[in-house]
Amino acid sequence: MRSIAKYLCFVLSLLIVLTVMIGCQKSLSEQTNHPIESLSPDTTDYGPLIDLSYYQIIEWNNYRTANEIVNAATNIFEGKVIDISFDVFNIKTGQIDHSPESGKADRLLYTLYTIEVQKEYKGSSISPITIKMVGGIDSRIEEQEELCREAGILRTIIHGGTKELTIGESYLFCTHRYPPYDAIINMEQFSFPLDSADADAIRQACAKLK
Repeated sequence: MRSIAKYLCFVLSLLIVLTVMIGCQKSLSEQTNHPIESLSPDTTDYGPLIDLSYYQIIEWNNYRTANEIVNAATNIFEGKVIDISFDVFNIKTGQIDHSPESGKADRLLYTLYTIEVQKEYKGSSISPITIKMVGGIDSRIEEQEELCREAGILRTIIHGGTKELTIGESYLFCTHRYPPYDAIINMEQFSFPLDSADADAIRQACAKLK
């Protein structure tokens, strides 16, 4: 009787082990065949707009003082926004690239601000200047989406909080020069209203350079 009982316990234990193993294999198979699409850059679950920070393409420096901004920027000038447009650039070549044959991850939407230079404080800026900013803006969404569709980019990328400039308005700009464009120093501190305290502090910091 003891032998039979031991045999039955052994068979029961074996069945339990096999059941657990089969369950684990099924669970692993389900995980392998169903990736988490929300983490994939190619999924469309996000809809047409996503935050630029998702890609983490650029690690921006944020500046605490006017002196830090002046030291960081190669060009500081006042100017009026005369046009706002959009284009798709290849981030590897720095060139406009609408070809669907290019890698999707290598191409991004950019906003282009055309600026009529009114006064220079640092550097040399031949008017007009085009400031190139990675990402789109919250207005004219259909135009941006259409451009991205034609270029084979799945989604428009929004800026995630960058100040949106207004055509006809003038600002104090802080940029880097990368001919034929200027680039922003970061997403929030590249432009200031002319009558703002920040703009006054930057002008005073520029005056100390002379």
